[in-house]
Amino acid sequence: VGLGYLSYMAFTAGGHAWGSFFILFGKSKFTHIMSLDFLVLTLMAPFWVLNDAEMRKWDKNALVTPLSLLPLYGPALYLLLRPKLPSADSEKSTN
Repeated sequence: VGLGYLSYMAFTAGGHAWGSFFILFGKSKFTHIMSLDFLVLTLMAPFWVLNDAEMRKWDKNALVTPLSLLPLYGPALYLLLRPKLPSADSEKSTN
């Protein structure tokens, strides 16, 4: 619900709100760094989530791909839902 509300607010914000953000983006180092950090982490999250799911031998197509594409909440939900890592003993017995 919260993500939907934030998305709605971002898409319906007028030009004045976005103009103010870009002015602040240019003047404030904090806003500049936090915005770029959020962008980079959001773009890298699918790689990290899918890589971890592969290591845990979890079916990537079931739930992992949509979770990896949902900013902020997707990786957090993945951390709650992911299976445990296979132990080294179970890997030796399967080889």
